[in-house]
Amino acid sequence: LAKLMIETDGNVSQVEQGVLQVRVDYATHFGMAAQSEVLPLDGSSRRRQQQQPNNELEQQLHSALLPALNLKQYPKYVLNVSITILQDDGNLLAACCVSISLALSDARVELYDLVTCCQVVACPTDTDTDNQKHLLYADPTTDEERAATGSLVLALLPNWKEVTLWQQTGILSDRAMDLCRDG
Repeated sequence: LAKLMIETDGNVSQVEQGVLQVRVDYATHFGMAAQSEVLPLDGSSRRRQQQQPNNELEQQLHSALLPALNLKQYPKYVLNVSITILQDDGNLLAACCVSISLALSDARVELYDLVTCCQVVACPTDTDTDNQKHLLYADPTTDEERAATGSLVLALLPNWKEVTLWQQTGILSDRAMDLCRDG
């Protein structure tokens, strides 16, 4: 029985299930800064010496997508997921998560369920003097994200009713969670 060997920090370990690697690239010809790095996200902590800002995005995408994949069906496989961002006008994590989930499904990779993802931000109203009332925006733009006092990104497997990623900043109402869940 052949096994995939993964090197982590000089140690070699055997892997009996597939490995997911996530890579994020930014299209430089569209005026975005060039940032790319392959980060192996197989549970190891191996990283390249140079840290890129998109490592956090790669880790979040990995966290959101890994529960949907049945990697035991793909022993000795490395699933390389690469996404190129042409433009970022807000809601980047949710857009990347949904597009990768659909791409994996289209490539006939066995998934437990499609990953859905949504972002909701809470912005104070202009007439709000006591900072109690907020407008909720789903799929916010970059300007709305900057003005927000709270943000929630929720990725889930809808048929399994399992949350794969919950990223929250600030204090939000239950309505924000309901809006994010119902997308």
